[in-house]
Amino acid sequence: VTEFDFNGTIQDTSGTTYTITYISSYPGRNILTKVTLPDTATSLGKNMAGTYCVVQEITLPASLEIIEDGALHNCFNLTTVNWNGARPTVLGSEAFAGCTALASIALPDSVTSMGGSVFSGCAALTSVTLPAGLSILPYQTFQGCSSLASVDIPAGVTTIERNVFNGCSALTQLTLPAGLTYIGSGAFDNCTSLESLTFQGATPPTLEEGYSIPGNFPIFVPEGSLEAYRQAWPGLAQRIWAIGDTPETYNFSMSASSLSFGEVVGGNLPGAQTITLTNTGKRAGAEI
Repeated sequence: VTEFDFNGTIQDTSGTTYTITYISSYPGRNILTKVTLPDTATSLGKNMAGTYCVVQEITLPASLEIIEDGALHNCFNLTTVNWNGARPTVLGSEAFAGCTALASIALPDSVTSMGGSVFSGCAALTSVTLPAGLSILPYQTFQGCSSLASVDIPAGVTTIERNVFNGCSALTQLTLPAGLTYIGSGAFDNCTSLESLTFQGATPPTLEEGYSIPGNFPIFVPEGSLEAYRQAWPGLAQRIWAIGDTPETYNFSMSASSLSFGEVVGGNLPGAQTITLTNTGKRAGAEI
């Protein structure tokens, strides 16, 4: 048996019938690959799937209201989540963390609250749809999602907590909503393919104390807020451009000294018109 459709009621030895509303676990987790949960359940319990779960496809009940912490944590074969009309409001921490085969998921708009690390370590995840009513991206939401190339952040998000996109090495571009007010430390660390960040808000979000967005890629902001962003983030000022601008890219090489300069975004060379390279045989100097 690899498939099972769970009944929503059980009977005890006296013949009394009980309705299942809370699922703390289910039998056959190490052999069942396709599971349909009872349409009476309102909650999936903490660590419901246990430590070794081989499920590949799971169908959730329409009655579902809460998915608790780690409910499907480390379901390493899980590829398909059928919501089946389910409209949970709460998605607990690590609910899908470690589901390394999960490539795509669309969360229902009913979700208004998520715990941290919901998709942490989902290395195959390439596509995710976040609920429109979400206001906070909790810590480590997508940490280690190394295949995630793009994600649409809902317009209502005001806070991006620590390490949300840390290790999203396939992420190339990201547009951040106008209402964003806070970015936590490590939010964009180890995003090695990131080519640009676009901020839509007129007011610069607050960066957690001591945090500076890493990398050399350009940061685009509304034209009328260019100076506001540069003043708020002086350490990033040379990378900040108005939306619609095209930062120039300069490439240099010095074969005589076997020294080459990679791409340098024009934002690091403000106002540059000409660049003079001087080869001393041991090191190179640049003047603007």
